[in-house]
Amino acid sequence: MKIENEKNKTLYIQISSALLRTVVRIIGGLKAETAKLCITPTRINIIAFDNAMVAMMFLTLEQSIFEKFQAAQFEIDVDLNRLKEIVNLARTDDLITIKFDYKNNQFVINLGNLETRMGILDPNEALNTPPSFLNQSGQIVLHVDELKRGIAAAEFVAESVSLSIDPEKFELKAEDNANSAHLTLSKKDLVEHESNAIHKNTFSTYHLSNIINVLNGEYCIRLCFGNGTHLQLDYDFSEKGHLTYVLMPRVES
Repeated sequence: MKIENEKNKTLYIQISSALLRTVVRIIGGLKAETAKLCITPTRINIIAFDNAMVAMMFLTLEQSIFEKFQAAQFEIDVDLNRLKEIVNLARTDDLITIKFDYKNNQFVINLGNLETRMGILDPNEALNTPPSFLNQSGQIVLHVDELKRGIAAAEFVAESVSLSIDPEKFELKAEDNANSAHLTLSKKDLVEHESNAIHKNTFSTYHLSNIINVLNGEYCIRLCFGNGTHLQLDYDFSEKGHLTYVLMPRVES
């Protein structure tokens, strides 16, 4: 019976090296070591937490993003560092084929005429927690480059950065005893703005910088605020690829 269940773990996909590099780069912004792949017949969801359990990533790859896609529903955990090492071997024009070998519990990854194998990890119970998305009551959309600029300035100043939204504007602030950085974007400066209340919290500059710096600056990102304390960031990196980050606030000592 166990063998039959294992045989149901079907995965055969083909994806361009450029797109897979993008996915691995985006995941890398979380500085996580492992990720859970929730595979379904129509998509792959990737869930990962950073080592400090401060940030969570939920990445969705729809079936149509792949050149070929055949899958059953199952979950596996992967070593992100090993995956990155393999993807770095790919040439620019490679069409990468990935299939799951259930007998040996491995991914078989073909990069053109190069075949590599990658062992699957034992299930990580810490990643079984379903994603907790924000009950939104305010949100903004802005270009990633604009947010990168503000966070880069904050990095020179402090380990934490304050993000706030009110009915008229969005603000990013960082300060210490002698230095400060302050980005203000009014409604007209933002792609979208929706807020009937004031929301404000402080987050790790380090974590925000890692997350934002791996994203394409020409794209837009949505920041969602709410009655909860965490921050939700939504980003579409292709027509069929979506990323959600959930970042917990910094606890000041």
